[in-house]
Amino acid sequence: MDRFITIPQGVWHGVLDAHAPRAEGADGAEAVVLAKDNAKRGIEILDAAPDPNAVFVNDANILLQHESVEVKQFAEYFDRATCVLLDAFDSNELGTDDPVSRQERTAPSDLRS
Repeated sequence: MDRFITIPQGVWHGVLDAHAPRAEGADGAEAVVLAKDNAKRGIEILDAAPDPNAVFVNDANILLQHESVEVKQFAEYFDRATCVLLDAFDSNELGTDDPVSRQERTAPSDLRS
């Protein structure tokens, strides 16, 4: 977002410079390692975030590309907010059989629940 607008003073924002596991990984195993790193660093950002009033998360399923993160970790934070807006990739375009894609494919429905 900060590429397109100036974030107002007093608004907390955390930025995850995420890996693209399927594009950067040489194989499925390396993609899983990159997805796990995304998840670890993303949870660190979420843990550092203050109590929310409103929350916007772009590409929310990035953290859910690895099994080490569960939707309930998001839900516990988001339940404290008045308004939550998430977007998530929902497609088979990037793959279907690799571990990252299988994990990611469940994310949109899990987030909706």
